[in-house]
Amino acid sequence: MAERLANRQPAPRRSIDAINRTIRMRSGCVLLARWSGHFEETTHLDLRQPDRLMVPIAQSASDLLCRGEPTLVKRCANPTCRAFFYDTSKNHNGRWCSRRCGNRMRVAAHYRRSRADG
Repeated sequence: MAERLANRQPAPRRSIDAINRTIRMRSGCVLLARWSGHFEETTHLDLRQPDRLMVPIAQSASDLLCRGEPTLVKRCANPTCRAFFYDTSKNHNGRWCSRRCGNRMRVAAHYRRSRADG
């Protein structure tokens, strides 16, 4: 699904079906909590069964499709990295999944330039 979104294509039906199958396994409750003078609902999931470990990931995918901007899903520009990321940069021109990938690419480019100059 991330690859399709990164290529500006709609999420495939099989991904939606997988998300729904996984979310159906959700068991837990929503509790009220006070944080810094205001209230928030927090979800507490029962993750004792291994197949339920995927529930938070499926919920995140659902949140992305319902409330996020799918066009901000991008593939990391580091050719050795296979990760996708949600571009929250100010101008939405992020290229790397993390500072570490970005730093590696910048260091490699600097090394290539310095070798070409000398």
